[in-house]
Amino acid sequence: MMLPGINSGTGNKSADTRMKNTKTNAKQMGMVGNPAAQASLRKKTSQVKVAPVGKLQVPERQEAPPVALPTAGPALEPQPEFNPEVFKEDMTNNIAAQIRTQQFVQSPRIQDATTSIQLKEFFNKSNPDKRNDTRTLLDQIISRTGLGNG
Repeated sequence: MMLPGINSGTGNKSADTRMKNTKTNAKQMGMVGNPAAQASLRKKTSQVKVAPVGKLQVPERQEAPPVALPTAGPALEPQPEFNPEVFKEDMTNNIAAQIRTQQFVQSPRIQDATTSIQLKEFFNKSNPDKRNDTRTLLDQIISRTGLGNG
C-alpha cells in the first residue's frame, strides 16, 4: 500500500501518473450511480476544469433550413416503358438464376472437376513437355464433367 506523498518506488514520473490514474479509475468504478462523487473525485485529481454537477450545458438545437424539393424534370416524369410486373418477374428470374448458378458451382461433381484441373496444373508446372490448355476454367470443367453438347 502506498502512503500519500510517498513515491511509488518506480523512479519514473509517467509510471507514477499511470498508478494514480489507475487508482482514481478504480475509485470511480466503485461509485457507479453517483455522478456527483465521481465528478468530485475528478476535480481533486485533475487540473482540467469540469463543469459543475447539475449544470449540464446542452447546446441549443439549430433548425436546418428547408430543402427545396424538385418539382419537375426528367427524373420525375413518368416513364412509360417501366412495368412493375415485368420488373418483379425479371428480378425473380435473376435471383433464381443466381441460386441455380451457385448450386451448380458448389455441387460435388463440379468441385471434383475443379480440384482435378487445379491439381493437374499444379503437378504439370515443372513438366517441360506439357502442352498449355488455352481453354477457360469453365470450358475445362464442362469438358471434364461431360456436360457439353459434344
